[in-house]
Amino acid sequence: MLTAEQSTSWEEHGSFIVRGFADAAMCTAMLDRAVDRCRAHARGESLGVSLVDPERNPWPGAREPEDFVSKVFILHTDDPVFAPFTR
Repeated sequence: MLTAEQSTSWEEHGSFIVRGFADAAMCTAMLDRAVDRCRAHARGESLGVSLVDPERNPWPGAREPEDFVSKVFILHTDDPVFAPFTR
């Protein structure tokens, strides 16, 4: 059951935050890993089963490889950071 705040956020933004779901260290590790995967993809390295979807409309200030990525898929299956978290 969503709280009133979560419902409002969902209706207005299409998302909501569940505070405390993951600690700051885990969030940092996942962000760092996602950036690493974006940069590896830009270097032409294999990502295994993971997929990178390019940003179709990069923002004007885009400079880093991760700035040109819309989504990274399939990190939950065998990635050393994401897989343990999802299980």
